[in-house]
Amino acid sequence: MLYLDMLKDDPYLLDNKYTVVKKTIKLRAFKTNEEIKILTIEGNLMVPKGHYVVVGIFGELYPSAPEHFERKHDLVDDKVSDIDSVIGTYKYEHEKDADCVDFSKEDILNWNVYRVKYMELIGVEAQEDVLIDCYMGKQYGKKGDFIIINNKDYFYICNRHVFDHTYDILKRVEKLN
Repeated sequence: MLYLDMLKDDPYLLDNKYTVVKKTIKLRAFKTNEEIKILTIEGNLMVPKGHYVVVGIFGELYPSAPEHFERKHDLVDDKVSDIDSVIGTYKYEHEKDADCVDFSKEDILNWNVYRVKYMELIGVEAQEDVLIDCYMGKQYGKKGDFIIINNKDYFYICNRHVFDHTYDILKRVEKLN
């Protein structure tokens, strides 16, 4: 299993650390009223009550802690009108657990729209398949995916295809603080 401390000290990863910024895109999200399980690109994850479920640009779902989501996103009034271009375009490689919540297009159309704020993060390109233990459970990533580090205790895997469409690489980082 890969932990953040391993990233700091592993010379194998030194050439693969970057300062990245999330593009200013619009996303749909809602705050949970109860604990739910969702299917993400990296596998099934539990979303605690009061946390957000977000639909990414390819229809992928991912969870976000409220303190992180609210710091990184602004609520906007306009709506994403072409929901068909978002939902159902991403094919998961994992089997869905029977306990996972399934959302319809109509459900997602009723979610709020948020705009991502400018924020610099650290992105580490995985040089092999990885398993990380993040705050919501285990996430699986493949070689070429990115581990996004928001702070010491909050990091997650971002699928390479999603990364290429939602992040810009600013510069290479020599070491993590």
